[in-house]
Amino acid sequence: MRVSGACISVPAYFDTVAREATKRAGDLAGVKVLQIVNEPTAGGLAFGLDGAAPGVYAVYDLGGGTFDITVVEIQGGDFRVLATDGDRDLGGSDIDNLLLTCAVEAFRAQYGFEITAESDLVAYREILDKVEAAKKTLSQSETASFVISAQGQRLQMDLTRRQFNGLVALIVDRTREITCRALEAAKKNADDIKDVLLVGGSTRIPAVREMLASMFGKAPRTDAKPDEAVALGAAIFAAKTAGDAGLAVVDTQGQKVLPPSVTVKDVTSHSLGCLALRNGIRRNCVIIPANTPLPAELKDTFALVDDSHTGAEVIITTGPDNVDEKDCTKYGSLHLTGLPPRPAGQVSIEVKYGYTVEGMLTVTITDLISGKTSSEVRRLNLNEQPSGAERS
Repeated sequence: MRVSGACISVPAYFDTVAREATKRAGDLAGVKVLQIVNEPTAGGLAFGLDGAAPGVYAVYDLGGGTFDITVVEIQGGDFRVLATDGDRDLGGSDIDNLLLTCAVEAFRAQYGFEITAESDLVAYREILDKVEAAKKTLSQSETASFVISAQGQRLQMDLTRRQFNGLVALIVDRTREITCRALEAAKKNADDIKDVLLVGGSTRIPAVREMLASMFGKAPRTDAKPDEAVALGAAIFAAKTAGDAGLAVVDTQGQKVLPPSVTVKDVTSHSLGCLALRNGIRRNCVIIPANTPLPAELKDTFALVDDSHTGAEVIITTGPDNVDEKDCTKYGSLHLTGLPPRPAGQVSIEVKYGYTVEGMLTVTITDLISGKTSSEVRRLNLNEQPSGAERS
């Protein structure tokens, strides 16, 4: 069966550049990307259709390369995301690297030389494969053993789960911090969470499950396969999207089926703003904060900084509020020119952002004195990274 369209799941903390790159990859593959869905949202969708009782859930998603936590309210077929957070550079591969470093250091201490990718790529990759296997073994057993070898020398490594827990403690603690942050953004306490849903293969690690049980006062749910939850949820979401578009929905046997009756209300994973001068320094000014329900439309007002300026430029950004421009990401700009003169500092320029679940951003600049406007609808351009100019 030829696939012409798809809903693609991505880590919740993917920024706009990463999401746009995902869409472009689909285009290059000849697949129309119907919609991008956050992986924890998809995971929650899979659990929800398995008969989840109404309530607020935490979807804890620790995969191979990223970590996401999403707080979602489920009421029947309605899924409302309250907040999402994460770290796109935190996952199972970091645990593999910790074990790899431990093994390489033990070998160096024994034989006086270090195994690196540059000195012995075959041996290095063999160790990486073995520590990954040991990680999986320690999720099921109290001990794991493996042998590493290089340049005719061999060393047996014996690891206990207690040692493993010590190695991964900082990573597990980091996910706990981010989970607390997401709960705060959702205005929920741990006691408000009905269940913790596990997504991603790294959630099989006992230390992760023990931390969550301690934090929430209950063991996380393990009734769904964490490796498959996102794929199942994304498939459900694709069937819903196709049904909404009037397309036929079929099962794996090619038989027509009714699309699932679900409603998904997601939030922005990152803030959207623009650059503005504050105390003479150009800083980020957030207009749509992170975790705003989608679709969103918000606005703010600004002033020109000089009596002689007859135009305004909005430089589109993502990043925390009030940070220096070097600490945020820029995605292009929109201009409004031919403005009548006015005193510097007079609040007279309105900037309005509208953002959809499909990633479409509408930027509108309005001069509140003359009524003149400039508006543009765009997908945030992956390649357009202007150096920026002072708001005039």
